[in-house]
Amino acid sequence: MTQELSKIGTLIDQLIGYDPKLRYESISKIKLIAKTIGPKRTREEFIPFLNKIPFDEETKTILLLVTLLSEFVDLVGGEEHTHSLFPILLRYATYEDTSVRDQVIKTLTVLSGFSPNKEFSKHLYLFFKKLCFKKWTSSRYTACGIIPILYKNINEKQKEFVLKLFTRFCKNKSTLIRKIACQTLSKLILLFDKDLLLQYALPKLKQFHKDNQDSVRIQTIEVCVSFAKHLQDEQIILNEIIPIYQLLAQENSWRVRYLASKSMCSFSKNLNDNIILEKLLEPFLNLLADDEPEVRSVGCTQLYNFCELIKKHPKVIVERIIPKIGDLSTDSCEFVKSSLAVSIIKISPIIGKDETLTNLLSHQITLFSEESAKINLPLIRNLHYVAEVIGIEPLLDAILDSINRLSKNVDWRNRVEIIKCIPLIANLFDTGAFNEHLIDLCFSWFTDIVHSVREEATLMIKKLIETFGKKWGNEFVIPKIIELSNNQNHLFRQIAIFTFVKLAPILGSEFYKGDVIETIVKLGEDPIPNIRIYLINSLIELSKYINNDEKEILKKLLESLQEDVDRDVKYFATQTFEKTQKKN
Repeated sequence: MTQELSKIGTLIDQLIGYDPKLRYESISKIKLIAKTIGPKRTREEFIPFLNKIPFDEETKTILLLVTLLSEFVDLVGGEEHTHSLFPILLRYATYEDTSVRDQVIKTLTVLSGFSPNKEFSKHLYLFFKKLCFKKWTSSRYTACGIIPILYKNINEKQKEFVLKLFTRFCKNKSTLIRKIACQTLSKLILLFDKDLLLQYALPKLKQFHKDNQDSVRIQTIEVCVSFAKHLQDEQIILNEIIPIYQLLAQENSWRVRYLASKSMCSFSKNLNDNIILEKLLEPFLNLLADDEPEVRSVGCTQLYNFCELIKKHPKVIVERIIPKIGDLSTDSCEFVKSSLAVSIIKISPIIGKDETLTNLLSHQITLFSEESAKINLPLIRNLHYVAEVIGIEPLLDAILDSINRLSKNVDWRNRVEIIKCIPLIANLFDTGAFNEHLIDLCFSWFTDIVHSVREEATLMIKKLIETFGKKWGNEFVIPKIIELSNNQNHLFRQIAIFTFVKLAPILGSEFYKGDVIETIVKLGEDPIPNIRIYLINSLIELSKYINNDEKEILKKLLESLQEDVDRDVKYFATQTFEKTQKKN
């Protein structure tokens, strides 16, 4: 206990020390300090102490402190004492860096979830007023940001006061304040009744979407989404909200168009499909053909979800959307095509077999022919969507070419990713077709120059045996691994041992005898000491899945290795032998 208190004392000293690295480390352990000294001392001594940390401390240190305070509810004695954290949060609510003020808002949001009581609301209201009446932009920024937390837990008179102040924030000269006010409006809408939505929130939306700063206008997109989600009146949405969203989708600022495209499905999902077709299809198609590749790219990621919203109208998808897909599949920007690859395969179940074969398949094949892994990998990961509609045959050559290209990709991470896809692809093949087209490629990865690729190949083979069965594993896998154990490269012999161990739980004792045990014994005589050591360290795990006769063979192998010429091999053999004896 004395040693622990000494450690805590050191951490507290470091909090006000000169070394910024030590201060950061100590900040990361403030929960430990609070837990050790107890809730009362945390409230009365430790929180005030933390409040004295230099205000010009590094931003990342202050961010960490403010973030950790959201986890202090129990450490200060429960929800009735949560307000004891307010003085320190009030201090950083005016911090110069916006990221710190944003974190103060997030922390207060978390604390309000733990403490939805009148006492908390009372203190939060006082917190809000203190911030409002400071002259600094930073304090008003935070005050505006916490309004949604405050609003739902105060009385009508206080709500009226808060909304009056919020109106001022909406008209503030500072772009930063108007921006946070617009963000706040999108959250407040979800708390308003219909009258407030129409009389208070809607005029604010109309004001913001005409703001002269695009950083403010871009926030109105989320406000439109909140209106569509919360306002249960399609006619008002049709007449008031959709026209604003249409204008945002045609904005001069590409950043606004980007977010309009990204949010299109979130906005549309609360509307009926006829409204979507009539009012939003054309803006969405225009965004897919936007001059900026970033806008086209994010639109492509939304393609499947948008088609899902209008799936009752497959003819519209075929006649209006698929021609755009044709243009996008040959786009000059790789990012656009990689985003399209995420959606293009998933559309097949929506339009059906005939339309996929007639209108969509050629565009899918076009993307498969691309050299880029960023395009090919999403296509392969989602193959099951199209396979369940048209089968694998129409795409077979394109798929195999794509897999072969990825298997030789210069970036080993891409080779790992395609290996991870093989078990998914295997579900689309019968055993004969898989053996014909892919089994040799699968085993080629066992001799890759990168260890992570070889290791992933082992995990892949394990999953393939689970798919095709033990008999397939015994017939096609085990002979290949035995062959690998005789490879001239000792690294490949090592991966053979790794594979034997990984496959043991699913193949079981019936397969781990005869040739396999002979191979393992032979590896115990490998000329490379590291291989013998690796085998020794694998024997305990392997012995869990073999019969007693084979265990005796391994025991004799361990005994012989205790007399090995290499002292490291002798050491590990002795250690392993002792462990096996204790278990027996």
